[in-house]
Amino acid sequence: MYHPLNQCSMLIHILAKHPILVVALGLVGAVHFLTGPMGLMQPSSVIPIEQQVQILETDAGLREQTAEASATFEGVITEESSVHIKSSQIAEIGYVTRYFEAILDAKHARRVRGVHPDGKSYGPSGLTRLALRELLRKLPDCTALGVTEALLTPEENLKLGYIYFLDLVHEFKNVKNPVETSVVAYHIGPTKVKKLMRQKKALPHLYLDAVKKFLKE
Repeated sequence: MYHPLNQCSMLIHILAKHPILVVALGLVGAVHFLTGPMGLMQPSSVIPIEQQVQILETDAGLREQTAEASATFEGVITEESSVHIKSSQIAEIGYVTRYFEAILDAKHARRVRGVHPDGKSYGPSGLTRLALRELLRKLPDCTALGVTEALLTPEENLKLGYIYFLDLVHEFKNVKNPVETSVVAYHIGPTKVKKLMRQKKALPHLYLDAVKKFLKE
């Protein structure tokens, strides 16, 4: 029997566990790669995912960019939530819920950094509804995943925030500093960043500076 939500959860887990896939292919490409006729999630797959990752990692530049993106996202999480979680733990975490119980309790929400009771962003990754909808639009079999549920479940929030950030790195791969540009886009939205770039205006840097501060610690 086909279970869309289970398929979606599997895909999210794979992308979070193997960030180089997202950076290398972008979500649209990665999804086709993972779920197509010769995809990695097919039982008859010729090349296992571990081998595909090894092939991608032979590209030193790509490997370096992926490592930079993963480390930078740790700074994003720290800035958003005051909780430091290594990117390598995101696909396996099961212990962050206690930090964000107040998300479900409006009475206490204003006292928890990272909850953002203004309704614009939520959880340990500070993910917005708009960003999450855009992300789910690119992932097959994820229409059954409720936006509210994903935002308010800390573990899913972190995974989806991580994948969204990595997809931004792919989206801005041709700019001078793709990872730093992605941090700004994560904060103010990629549409606004592209508009500023077209107008040849400087990108805001306060959020980026805050994230970079944590990277130096």
